[in-house]
Amino acid sequence: MARQKVRRRSVYMKVHGMSIDANQLAAYMDGALPPDERAIVERHLAGCPDCREIVGGGVPLADEPASVTPLPAPRRKPVWIGRASVTLAAAAAVVLMIRLAMPSRSGAGLAQLRDATGTTRPFDARLTGGFAYRPVESITRSVEQPNVPADLRVAAALLEKQAQAAPTAENLHAFGDAQILTRDVDGAIRSLEGAAALAHTDGHVRVDLAAAYVARGRQQNAAADYWSALAALDRAGSQQRSAEALFNRALAFEGLGRRSEARDAWQRYLTVDSQSGWAAEARTHLAALDSPDNRVR
Repeated sequence: MARQKVRRRSVYMKVHGMSIDANQLAAYMDGALPPDERAIVERHLAGCPDCREIVGGGVPLADEPASVTPLPAPRRKPVWIGRASVTLAAAAAVVLMIRLAMPSRSGAGLAQLRDATGTTRPFDARLTGGFAYRPVESITRSVEQPNVPADLRVAAALLEKQAQAAPTAENLHAFGDAQILTRDVDGAIRSLEGAAALAHTDGHVRVDLAAAYVARGRQQNAAADYWSALAALDRAGSQQRSAEALFNRALAFEGLGRRSEARDAWQRYLTVDSQSGWAAEARTHLAALDSPDNRVR
């Protein structure tokens, strides 16, 4: 229940003359507030990192005992390989055997991942790590049968093996990025949350975790994922000011229908990048927000 996600302390806010307590915040998370109260809470959330963290996943209310739920064992969801030829499978096996005989180096794996991304990207959100600009692909296949380049499948399989053999923050981070690119968004969130738990001060992990939440928010039209993305970005330290973080923050506000905040975020993005393909996309988003068909919220 939502009440089990609210911080273990009293929550009390005054927003536009209306008092909001922990029960109302929990009701918002359960989708039980009337539209006028929901709008007031959302206005507060847009400007309050502490409450975004609560909505994105906090700890229990003051009037409920804290509980700790152990993390489930990671599910070994294989990377989708479709009907790859026997030759490709054999080549991938050889690559994996050679690489696994060497020390794990997620940096080398990320470089291979960057080189294998193809000509498009599967989701709007941005990843850290120096990925070059690619336009968002037009979806023509189902999620179960994505058009994943063969080189990307091999790179992702390598990173999966590294993460299984040595589940360090670096390896989980690299594999989480691979899972985003191969459209396993749920798996990416699990991997990146694990990496964030191990590397508390690594803002890059949290920026990529936000990207995964934005991707799932787009897939499922889930407001909770957009709030979780904002909460992850709030905890990204100095990386909050990076181009990738600003891009993902704008997408999260846009997904929530927070037109004013999204507009401000896109404009902030353009102050750090005004020339790239990413900047062109930011201007496209701004133009859409300024469209007469876009209702002010």
